[in-house]
Formats: sequence, structure tokens, C-alpha cells
Amino acid sequence: MKTLSRRSASKSIVFKGNPINSFDGIILAGGGNTRIGYNKALLPIDGATIIEKVISAMKPLVDKVIVVSKRQDGIDPTRFLRDYTGVEVVYEDCQVRNPLVGIYTGLTYSNSDYSLILPCDAPFVNPGVLKHLLDICLGFDLTIPRWSNGYLEPLCAVYRRSSILSLISDPMEIGSHSIRYFIARLPKVRYVPVEELRRFDRSLLTFFNINTLQEYEEALKLSKSLMGGLSPG
Repeated sequence: MKTLSRRSASKSIVFKGNPINSFDGIILAGGGNTRIGYNKALLPIDGATIIEKVISAMKPLVDKVIVVSKRQDGIDPTRFLRDYTGVEVVYEDCQVRNPLVGIYTGLTYSNSDYSLILPCDAPFVNPGVLKHLLDICLGFDLTIPRWSNGYLEPLCAVYRRSSILSLISDPMEIGSHSIRYFIARLPKVRYVPVEELRRFDRSLLTFFNINTLQEYEEALKLSKSLMGGLSPG
């Protein structure tokens, strides 16, 4: 297993137009993995698990990484992360199956008013994209990429802790509501056109995530192409 760098570089990163320069990162690792039949966060690509790749992309930009998981049959699939400096593993207490529960849980453990949210199954997250979102998040309840067809990327976005926790006081309130339902209730949302992010990530592979074995196999092929200096598409 590839060892993550234990050096915290967050203090050396300069965020344009943002005097706060203090962020936390939250990785959602509490999904059911029903379509793939295996904990996808732990699938290996190029000698590192997918969640390690996500942590490596996020860690230099934040003060702390919070991994939100679920305890399943007494097995903690992220237990090995406890050894990494600056990575905290926490657990959802609510049984409601909704990614917003993970976001809410992570924000309650955050020390910063702004937190970068990422999924555990995105092996090609581009740090330039993440830094840009952090650069422009100040003053907004949510800074979120949006495709030309209106589709949003709520699991690659910056959430303002105070705004979300004032909207949701108890995770049981979330129920079956979609993230869009709550986004519509935030007064200040910054929508970032994904085309704006191509200058950091030409193929927008930041938004490639794995839910099936076919997508995992595709990720392995993409990784080989990227390592060989070939364009993925």
C-alpha cells in the first residue's frame, strides 16, 4: 500500500482573494457499495487505494481531513487511515441513507467555517480544481460546479459550516430529501461552470467516480493512459 505524505502543506498554499486561508476537507466514505459489491474506497489503482488518492489531492489544501464512514458489521473499512497525521475518521450516527447525512456529520466535526467535500471513489481528483473552488468560496453558503445541462456536483463542492448547520439541526430532518432540496434553501450559492474548470483539468476527470466494476476497469485503463502521457479522451 502506498504511504501518504505526512507533511502538512496547507499553511504554504496561498488562496487568491481569501484572507481566511483555513479550510477542512471532508471525504464521504459511508456509501453502501451495493452496485460494486466491495468497499470501493479501498480498490487499488497504481499502488494506492482510491481513498488515498483523494486524500493526497486534498491534504495539501486543508488543515484537517475528515473521513466520514459507517460501521458495518463491526468492521471499519477505513481503520488504516487512523495512522495518518491530519486525518480523522468519524462515523454517521443516523441510519438515513443520504449523502447529506455524511456532509452534515463531517461539518459537525470541522473546525473551519468552510469545508471542501469530496467522495471516496474519485481517483482522478485534480488539486487545481479543488484550489480554485477554495479560492472563490468566501462569502458563499455553497460553491458548487454546475454542468451546462444544470446537473450539479454536490460531492465536489465547498460548504459553509454555519449555513448548513443553521439549515439542518438534526440529521433525521434530512430524510429522503435530495441535496438539491436543501441547496434551493441556501440564499448565497456560487455556481461554477464546469467549463471554467477545464483550465485545470482538461478532461474533467475530477468528476469521474466509480460505482460499478466496469467503471473500475475503465479507471484502470485511464490511469495507464495518464501515466503514459496519453490523452484520456
